[in-house]
This record gives sequence, structure tokens and C-alpha cells, in this order.
Amino acid sequence: MGRRFRVVAIFMVTVLATAWPAHAQEVVSSQRWPDQRQHLLAGHYIGQVRDSDRENQPCEYLDADLDLRFSRRDDEIERTYLLVLKCPEDPAMNRKLESTWWDDVIAGDCLILQPELGPNPEHPWNEGKLFGFRIEDDASALYQDGGSCEAADERDANVGLRRVPFPFDAGSGNR
Repeated sequence: MGRRFRVVAIFMVTVLATAWPAHAQEVVSSQRWPDQRQHLLAGHYIGQVRDSDRENQPCEYLDADLDLRFSRRDDEIERTYLLVLKCPEDPAMNRKLESTWWDDVIAGDCLILQPELGPNPEHPWNEGKLFGFRIEDDASALYQDGGSCEAADERDANVGLRRVPFPFDAGSGNR
């Protein structure tokens, strides 16, 4: 019985060992934005985002100015952003946020902005994920998709950011 168990165990390990690299390769090749291409996402985007915590309230839709940054030193990658949010109805709601971003595979590639951890930990923007965006194939636009691409909301349908040259002149029509 012990010999039969060893033969079956060796067979199973062999089958799994040969199948695993194919599975791992399939997962990596399915991403449109692997680490080697993420530097192409860096740039300046403007448009609107939706604060889902303010549904049907003033400042639910905010003007957004996003600067995505990417740098690589040796094997270390740094992805940071600066997001300026403006509320035309209530300037007291204007915010400037700065933290990190990453690309996650959630039903396709999703660019996720990590919230900054500020002095007020109870602020709703200090939770795990701030905004999630579907990435246009050529990185010319980012389309908001729920809080983190996990729960799509029909109210996000027309919300997104388009890439603009940086630096830009707000009066030149780039906005």
C-alpha cells in the first residue's frame, strides 16, 4: 500500500508541476498592463470622478485633475499620484490627495488609487481603496468603475478622466 501511495503521489506532483507554469504564464499574459508597461500609464488626466459616499448630494461629482507618476530604480518600482478634487457647489469640499497607485486584475485591468493616510483616520477616503478606473487600451482615458472595480455603479457610467499633455495651460482648451 505504501508503494502504491508513493507512485500516485509522484504522478500527481508531476502532473501539477507541468501544468502550473502554463497556468502562471496564462495569468501574466492576460494582463494588458503588466509591470513592464505600467510606465506608459504615467501622465496627466483631467475630467470628473464620483464620490459614491455623497450620492444625490452636492459634490457627488467632482472635477478631477490627476497626475500619475511612475519611477523605477534597479528592482524597486514607485507608483505615486497627486489628485486635486474640486467641487463647484462647495469649495470647502476641495481636496488635494497624494499617495500610491497600482494595477490590479479584477475582471480586467483596474488602476486603483490608494487613499492617503491623513490625520483624520475616520475620513471615508482613508479606507482601503479610493477610486478604481478601467484603463483605455492606449492609456488615453481612465473610466471610473465603482470604488475599486469590484462593484460597478450605473451612476459612474459617464465619469472618467482623459489624458492631456503635461504641463498644460488651462486656458488653452486642453481642459
